[in-house]
Amino acid sequence: MVAPHLSPWTQAGALVFVSGQLARDADRKISATDIDGQTTRAIRNIAHVLEGAGLTLADMIKTTVWRQNARDFAAFRAVPRS
Repeated sequence: MVAPHLSPWTQAGALVFVSGQLARDADRKISATDIDGQTTRAIRNIAHVLEGAGLTLADMIKTTVWRQNARDFAAFRAVPRS
């Protein structure tokens, strides 16, 4: 897991908030240049942070995603979330 630039997560009551995750690999380098690869890596990083909090992606109820190009929306949505 890539060391995040902020706290990986914080808890407020029953809620866990995960800091922003990028498509960085273990060497802290962006691991892909296409939306599919970057989305897959970012989701994998989020899953790892959630695991540290005793949670899984199935526990996630909301996320905010920032994409550079709105035309990538369909490709972003097509990436499996597991």
